[in-house]
Amino acid sequence: MQTFYDFLSFKTFISLEVFIVLYYLGAVGVPLVGWMLASWLKKKFCTSEDEKKNKGKIQTKFILIFLAVFILMELFWRVMFEFFIAYFQMRDVLVGM
Repeated sequence: MQTFYDFLSFKTFISLEVFIVLYYLGAVGVPLVGWMLASWLKKKFCTSEDEKKNKGKIQTKFILIFLAVFILMELFWRVMFEFFIAYFQMRDVLVGM
């Protein structure tokens, strides 16, 4: 019970392995959610007349924009988790002194 209380009172922190698992879940999940959001936005704002006239152009723009956003999402996700891991490693070193 004391360990659970220490966790709730921030005396002990989530382990590095949990962060790695969360990183990989998000590295797969964030692009999937991004693709669903992009598809929903495309359906909402692109009329059927637009698609009939410029089907190839709209599809190409959609894929290029998604790829750019995908790279930025993955980069942000990675930097965020590297920051968390570095922070907790610095904390462990300072507490150990």
